[in-house]
Amino acid sequence: MPACTVNEDLGSINNLRASKGEYNDYIKVEWDIVSGATYYILEKKKESDSAYGVATQGTMNIFEDYEAENMVKYLFRLTAKNGEDSVGPSEPVMGCRGAGCGN
Repeated sequence: MPACTVNEDLGSINNLRASKGEYNDYIKVEWDIVSGATYYILEKKKESDSAYGVATQGTMNIFEDYEAENMVKYLFRLTAKNGEDSVGPSEPVMGCRGAGCGN
């Protein structure tokens, strides 16, 4: 896994978290606003997959993944950007949808 990129002009990625069964129809992913960031790229993959894909990108610090499959564990990681400057990707966090999926 590549090392997290550090940029002096951007703050650090903190409190990236994903729901683990609290919702039956989506996974909620959220994080603290990163100082200096103008947008975010959130990537995801199934726990069993090797490659990440872009789940969403934009200015909000919350994402609801309605495309996630029920009872499947996903890993999410975040990159914060401002133009060409970036910080991340973060360490991944696990999330899943459906009661009992986080066990």
